[in-house]
Formats: sequence, C-alpha cells, structure tokens
Amino acid sequence: MLKALSPLTVSAKTNIILAALGIKPAGWIDLRFDNDCESYTRESWLHDAEALRIALTELSLPFRQSEPHEDKDYDCWYITFSYGRELERFHDIVEREHTRQRCLDLGLILGYPASAVMYFTNNKPLRSPKLPEAVRNDPLRRFVGFWLSPDNWQMELAIVELWKNAVIQVAPWLWDEALADSNGRPKRK
Repeated sequence: MLKALSPLTVSAKTNIILAALGIKPAGWIDLRFDNDCESYTRESWLHDAEALRIALTELSLPFRQSEPHEDKDYDCWYITFSYGRELERFHDIVEREHTRQRCLDLGLILGYPASAVMYFTNNKPLRSPKLPEAVRNDPLRRFVGFWLSPDNWQMELAIVELWKNAVIQVAPWLWDEALADSNGRPKRK
C-alpha cells in the first residue's frame, strides 16, 4: 500500500505517513501535470492520482480530492488532495481570509513546530535562512517540509528526527530514498 506513494517526494510521503500515524493532524498534496512534459503523460498523472486515492483509503485517512484544474499561468494541471484526522478544521482554516492568524493556524494544523511557523509568519522570507552547511546538506532535511527558523533550527530538527524515526518504523525504505535524494542533489553552500 505504501508503495502506491512512490511517485511522491520524500517529504510528501513522510507527511502522509505521519498523518496516518496520528502525529500530524492534516496535510495536502498537489499532484501536478505540466502540459509540456514529454516523459510524464496525462494518463500517468491520472494513474498516480488513483494510486494516491487508494493509498489514503487503505491508510484509513479521511481525504478530499479536487477536480482536475488548470493553472494557465504555469501551463499545468493540478489535482489537490487534502487529508488527515482534522480534515474539516483544515478546510475551515484554508477557506478563511489571508491573515497572519490564518498562516499561524495553517502551519500548526499541518503539524509544523510553532517556532518555525512563527518565524515564517512574522518574516515572510523570500529564501530560507542561512544555516550551517552540515544542516543544509543533511538528508534529514528531506523530511522537513517547512522552513527552519534561524534561532530554533536545532529544536526543530530534533522534532523532525522524531518524525523520521516514526516513519522508518513503518517504511524503512523511505530513509534510503531520502539518502539517495540527498546524494543526488548539489550540495548547498
């Protein structure tokens, strides 16, 4: 069943597993199909959406799926899946007007550490803060899914380490995938 998640990123798979384990209250994934992509067909995209639907059902995760919709600015199509034990509360937050409180509430319902949510909400940074090189290139970063704050990144990474340990109890192959993904990317300076 977890192999059905294979087309997703390490971070997306991690968030789904954490929601299934009850560690994160909610999450969402945008499955994207670029109109000009030759190696990924519309049929493959629809197949991946069906596989994700099956996986979420087998994990007993409540979810909603949008109809396929086009983003003409980026010449692509999306199907959005939202999922989790607090799905209704998540959608109530998403539907609110864009305010600072909405950003805070959204980050917290997605299970991100409060310090990271506060940093992002208060600063609206355009790029990730400068962190030590060892941290920037750590495979653990593939499990993060949020911006680490410059003052609390050690505590935030400790939380992510707990997430990783919970995930590899049910999907040990995911850590190997994070390592491979990390080794395949250019090192960040």
